[in-house]
Amino acid sequence: MDIEPDEMFELHGITRDGQVIYSIDTLYGNGGSHELLEANPNAENFALSDAEQEVYELLKADFDTQLLLDLTPISIAKLYVQATLDGEWEVRYELYTDRQDMMQIDKEEYLSEMGHSSPEQIREKFFGIQYGIFHERGESGYISYINLYGQEWGFQMVKEEDGSWAVAFMPIQ
Repeated sequence: MDIEPDEMFELHGITRDGQVIYSIDTLYGNGGSHELLEANPNAENFALSDAEQEVYELLKADFDTQLLLDLTPISIAKLYVQATLDGEWEVRYELYTDRQDMMQIDKEEYLSEMGHSSPEQIREKFFGIQYGIFHERGESGYISYINLYGQEWGFQMVKEEDGSWAVAFMPIQ
């Protein structure tokens, strides 16, 4: 759709304390340009590889962090997205970091307060991550990717004590 510069918007989800927990906008940097990026039709091609699917099935049966040791951060993020699509909340929770020095949410609290996104919302937010680029920053990193609508997103990851990667709590901010 055609959007005039005066129709640009920003949406921010905030806590009662005013902390931003979700943010999206239609402005795309580039020196203040008001042009929307081109949609990313390839983002629709989200699917686990055969190897990722095998690990995912094993995780659903008996979560074992050793299965994640040889996976890339993008593969782990894809497992997170698939668990979200499938409503596998316990698998999704187990993909989060367990580092004591990082923000955490108790599993029972997480499962009881879990908000459920529609498949369409999941597609809009996460599809495209499979073509993302991982940017490592020592003990953390993020995957930059372009979603279905041409919007650039970042998905935060944390390096675990065993050297594997895990999803940061609140990976998208």
